[in-house]
Amino acid sequence: MTGTKKHSRVKPKLIYRVLRSKNNKSGFILPIVVTVVVILCASGIGLLRLGSNARMRTALTISEIRARAAADAGLTEALYKMNKGLYKSFYTSSYEGSYEGSRESSYNDLSHDMYITSSRSLPNTNADYTYKIGQDSGGSYKIISTGRSGRMEKTVSATLKREGFWEHALFAQGYAHPEYSGNTHWLNPPRKGGKIIIEGYNVDGYNSNPAAEYSGALEIRTNSKHTAIKIKDDIYINGDIVLGPGADPERDIKIFNNAEVTGQMYAAADNYALPPVKVPEAVASQPAVDYTYNEGQPLTGNITFKKFDIPAAAKQEIVGDCTIYVTDIMQFQGDGELIITEGSSLTLYLDKKLEIKNEQGGIDNQTLKPTNLRIFGTPTCNSITLENMDTFYGAVYAPLAKIEVKNSGEIRGALVGWDVELSNKNGSTENTFYYDEALKDSGTVRFVRSSWSEE
Repeated sequence: MTGTKKHSRVKPKLIYRVLRSKNNKSGFILPIVVTVVVILCASGIGLLRLGSNARMRTALTISEIRARAAADAGLTEALYKMNKGLYKSFYTSSYEGSYEGSRESSYNDLSHDMYITSSRSLPNTNADYTYKIGQDSGGSYKIISTGRSGRMEKTVSATLKREGFWEHALFAQGYAHPEYSGNTHWLNPPRKGGKIIIEGYNVDGYNSNPAAEYSGALEIRTNSKHTAIKIKDDIYINGDIVLGPGADPERDIKIFNNAEVTGQMYAAADNYALPPVKVPEAVASQPAVDYTYNEGQPLTGNITFKKFDIPAAAKQEIVGDCTIYVTDIMQFQGDGELIITEGSSLTLYLDKKLEIKNEQGGIDNQTLKPTNLRIFGTPTCNSITLENMDTFYGAVYAPLAKIEVKNSGEIRGALVGWDVELSNKNGSTENTFYYDEALKDSGTVRFVRSSWSEE
């Protein structure tokens, strides 16, 4: 029929199939969505845990660092107090350290406690530290320091060794003009310094202590780095030569006339600091008197002289342990002698200078041990001259003085000064300067760490 539209009929089966297909798709997507949500939740929880653990580890690391810093601070403070107490003990004859608590310690490897701190806080942190100073069973000094921060605890320990006035055979301080308080008066202020001249003397070592063996370790050292050491004549140096930081051994050590150095020659990493000399109170407090030679009357005990001038033909004996402080010049006339008798010792403190220039006079150390003659130059002492002496057994420590040993015989001991000259221009190379290693134990100027460990 015209104009009649045919309508298609959708079969019921087709509709059912379409609806069923849609339902199947919905059922398939839902597990995927659930799975994704679960994974995202697990990842989020994992990231939260990871962040939390990272924060905890960071906090623990920070606490550990603080605890370690506190332990190191305790070690530094303990070493400072040891050296401060040592300085007071040496110069005042009494140790003035104080015990700041009696906190029980869990450490049992120290047989004798010298000092135990109470707890101290490390500034600007929540950390604190305690330390203990003592001696172990072998007699060595040891520091044990424990730092705490939060739940973290760190313990460090150090074994100390002593350093004395005479760690080196020859030492020239030099390097820089020293600064002292305005009331210090200079005779001739040293400028450059640090020069060591060795001419006509072999240099070797030994140990005067019969109970000890010579280690063979000998050093000649300077803080200077500018043509600092000159070695002349056909001699040998049985040890090492150490220059100041930045020096070049090939440039700054001059060796002439077939001289030989058996050890190493190198530049140090740091300057070696020399503490200034201070006269002990027990001696400095004595009234200064004029010296008068009285035949047969020995010197002993603590004495302070203005000028110590030993006249010709005098035989001034030292008996027992004697300490003499000279505020003016010390010198010898003609064949005048200062005799250190067997079993005695002499310690000299000099404010100005010492002159010995006659081979028939000078200081006769009959003990034959350099440890029994110690000569100290205070900051105003600028010259020590030992000339034309037959032999000399003694040690000189005068950080700001020029030390000259000239045309003398065998020398045993050590020389420490601003400049050091050891020369024999008589044409003989048979004379020898012997460094006495026993001097390392003759007076201690500082404690330094010889070993370190962390627990």
